[in-house]
Amino acid sequence: MQQVHVWHLFGIQRLQKTGLTIAIGLILNSFHLTSYAQFFSSDIDNADYYFGITLGYANSTFNLDPSPYFLQQDSIQVVQPLNNGGLTMGFRATMRLTEHVDLRFNPALIFTDRNIQYTIKDSTQANKKIESVLLNFPLQAVLNSDRFGHFRVYAFTGLRFADDVSTNATARKAEDMIQLSKYDLGYELGFGFHIYFTAFVLSPEVKISNGFRNIFKPTPGLIYSDVIQRMKSHMVVFSLNFE
Repeated sequence: MQQVHVWHLFGIQRLQKTGLTIAIGLILNSFHLTSYAQFFSSDIDNADYYFGITLGYANSTFNLDPSPYFLQQDSIQVVQPLNNGGLTMGFRATMRLTEHVDLRFNPALIFTDRNIQYTIKDSTQANKKIESVLLNFPLQAVLNSDRFGHFRVYAFTGLRFADDVSTNATARKAEDMIQLSKYDLGYELGFGFHIYFTAFVLSPEVKISNGFRNIFKPTPGLIYSDVIQRMKSHMVVFSLNFE
């Protein structure tokens, strides 16, 4: 079983590196294409719709509630989720509704690890790492400010649906692993600003994403699982968007 888990880790790490290579290639290619474009970024404000790509860093964790059993047992003293980083890359489609309001669809692929740390009675610590590859599908309403020269500020909120495509991986099915639901639903809110260049718009952005659903799946008899009642996803994402 250990050998299988090692190969699975290698596969996830290789997938993350491949994803990063693809994302960098897309960005470089976008610069190449836009250098020949006749469409200037100032026209984006008047376009009915436009497209872009996203590359970002995601800090992921859980909002965790212990179970009543946690207070009854004395083997595990502390259980807490840890913050872990990951890579996100995706596609961005924006439709102009009014002068200041847009509708945006921003599907993304997120590679991330989420850890839960346990402090045992003898003060030793045990970590349970949950590797995830998430297909994230957010739909957002965007409120834009007036344009100030080459800058424009915006804020947004919306709903997201996520599919964890790695739930069926061999390492995730191990008997001593914390199990999660395959699907998640939540909300997002954030802000960013557009920087207008001659042939494209660069949009740095920060957003917070919180899950509505309890994605924790109990494993009866596993003490690491028995001390948990519910877990909801929490993520902070910093991204660079090229449109």
